[in-house]
Amino acid sequence: MSRDRISPPRTRAWLAAAALVSALVPLLAPAGALAQDADHLLLSEVVVRTRDLAGGPLGSPFLEVANPTGAAVDLSDVHLSTAHDNQLGQFYWNVVLGEAAGGGTSGNVHARFPAGMSLAAGDTLTIAINGSGQFREAYGFLPDLELFEDGAAPDQVPEMVEVFSGSIGAGLGSDGGNTPALSTSFDSIVLYRWDGASDLVADLDYVIYGTDTRVRVDKTGVTVGSSTYLADTAVASQIPAPGVPTFGSSLQRIDAVESGEPQSGGNGATGHDETGEDLATSWQVIASQDPAAEPATWHPAAPIFLGAAGGGALEGVPVNVQAEVV
Repeated sequence: MSRDRISPPRTRAWLAAAALVSALVPLLAPAGALAQDADHLLLSEVVVRTRDLAGGPLGSPFLEVANPTGAAVDLSDVHLSTAHDNQLGQFYWNVVLGEAAGGGTSGNVHARFPAGMSLAAGDTLTIAINGSGQFREAYGFLPDLELFEDGAAPDQVPEMVEVFSGSIGAGLGSDGGNTPALSTSFDSIVLYRWDGASDLVADLDYVIYGTDTRVRVDKTGVTVGSSTYLADTAVASQIPAPGVPTFGSSLQRIDAVESGEPQSGGNGATGHDETGEDLATSWQVIASQDPAAEPATWHPAAPIFLGAAGGGALEGVPVNVQAEVV
């Protein structure tokens, strides 16, 4: 889906400037120049707490992903994880092993974008954590995506896709055994690419908040198959975002420079060390929630698997399987 902005444009000034610079860099940079900042997708806003102390509604939790580059970006192999936890042994990069250790419990999720979706140059998309119904009630329009279908039937808003059964674990077609939520004290959010075949994943962006290091990522020297990750920034040296967004506030990226982030030798899709960014400089808590405007066109919603049944299997005898998919 190429996101057409509704007037007036929602694109932040820093994002528009970054897209322009990204488009001009190939014309200005000498051969062999290092990769520039803002040359890949970025996380740009995080909303966690949405009610005041009196219980009044102040919004709906969501995440934003921005494209600061000068070209549309295909999202078909882009993944999102909030489930990394060193204490529980949940490592998002184990998606390549087919392991179910990356989400689906305790509010954590591990998902990917629907196949065929794209994000236009300089544009932003919003993912509603609690579904499109609550989001529309809070902000008056629909998000680009919802983490799960919160209605009794699919609506026009496409859903994120589970990486494995239960890795979102909520909404239509699930057992409802998980309620996705971002932590109100500490969490990490990882945006990465995986082509479905490679030993290693390629990081796109990474944001952490809070002081608990159990959710921080360090893949240094980890070997998967015949491949080994390069060095990430040591957990103790990672600089988290400056605080947790409180009621009615949000954590927002204030520029696309990725302050202090090493530009080469890392595990990022463009060679950056995404774990080395000074998040205290490039992010700040804002006393507002500012979701991107509703898209003008919609990507078709992914099929939703509701259940299946089949008879017993005997060798050499065909098995009849019936499935319900909407």
